[in-house]
Amino acid sequence: MKSEIRLHASPPWNYRNRTRLQVQTTPEFPPQTGKTGRSGGHGIALGYYRFGSHEFLAVRECPINSPLLNRVMAGLLELGGLNCPAGVEEIELFADAADERLLVWAFCGRESDKRDLLRWAEAIEGELPEVSGVTFFSSRRRSADHEDDAPMELKSLGQSGAKAIRYRTKEREYQVSAGAFFQVNRHLIDELVSVVTGNASGEVALDLYAGVGLFSAALARNFHHIFGVEASQTSQGDFVQNVPANVKAVGARTEDYLRSRPARKSPDLVVLDPPRAGAGKMVTRSLVELGARRVRYVSCDPATLARDIAPLIAAGYHVEEAHLFDLFPETFHVESVLLLAR
Repeated sequence: MKSEIRLHASPPWNYRNRTRLQVQTTPEFPPQTGKTGRSGGHGIALGYYRFGSHEFLAVRECPINSPLLNRVMAGLLELGGLNCPAGVEEIELFADAADERLLVWAFCGRESDKRDLLRWAEAIEGELPEVSGVTFFSSRRRSADHEDDAPMELKSLGQSGAKAIRYRTKEREYQVSAGAFFQVNRHLIDELVSVVTGNASGEVALDLYAGVGLFSAALARNFHHIFGVEASQTSQGDFVQNVPANVKAVGARTEDYLRSRPARKSPDLVVLDPPRAGAGKMVTRSLVELGARRVRYVSCDPATLARDIAPLIAAGYHVEEAHLFDLFPETFHVESVLLLAR
């Protein structure tokens, strides 16, 4: 059975609600008096690595970031970094759906002094009122293979202000904590949820790689029981806050949960949204054995998607619908959603 590929376009600019920035500090900058009334201290440069390298590229704004992200970036630079501690290596900014408030989380080296970090956080919150809170984590210097959506368990070093913000979609509001995964395209979240969860109902659904419950919360309206499986403790903590009583949070890696899942009736639906590496052989083999009537696979890499669905197609599944979401305009990345049935 052939299925026409349906396209879902995003506005090309200012679509990201989250950005990760490399931080470089300079020993001293010339004495100056600004909004803070301070003089001297550490200067700061914010930027990204050039593609395929660790060559630092300083920027003042990014055209695919939301306006709020760019304003806060500019504010930090105009304020000279507010005497940013030298141990800060990266920062992430995550904005709410209204693009009015954001969280900062910073990744720091071992030499960082907690008192200096917290003083810096208080300075940020005092000078940039859009910032709801700052959370510090141990450094996560990543190789080029680690992408935005790769799950990592982060070690907290300290926190100031709010640790989470509320992200409102068309149907509901989600708690999203510092370090938790959430979709980055602020324009297509509702459309993505609708495609993945729409027209599905039944007794039992599995939501694998469930994150903070974006899909589980929507599935809860049409299924009696949902099991949401998430390995990250941070995301799972948000998941529990975001879903109704008929959704059970399972803190486990997807492969471990499927391996140990006791024999029971096949679920009516399985939703999976794995990281860029895909689900892998063990998970796809378990999906074949589960024999769910429907599988909905959300993928950020067409190559791993093709690899993972081959065993499902061989087992008798067919593609009911195929969707391409341009979640990352101005890049080569594309999100695929396949609705499979047997």
